[in-house]
Amino acid sequence: MLAPLNEEGVDPMTGQRQARIKARAAKLHREVEGLKALRKPAQRGQEQIVQRLGIT
Repeated sequence: MLAPLNEEGVDPMTGQRQARIKARAAKLHREVEGLKALRKPAQRGQEQIVQRLGIT
C-alpha cells in the first residue's frame, strides 16, 4: 500500500523510516565493499565468491 503524498507529490517519510532505510543501505554498501575486497586479491568474479561462501 502506498503512503499518502504531500502537496509536492512526495511521500513524507517519518524520521524512523528514513533511519531504517539509511541503515539498510549502509549495511548493503558494507557487504558489497566486503565482497569487492575479497575478490580483488583472489582475482575472482562475484559469482565464484558467492558460490564459495555459500551465499544465496
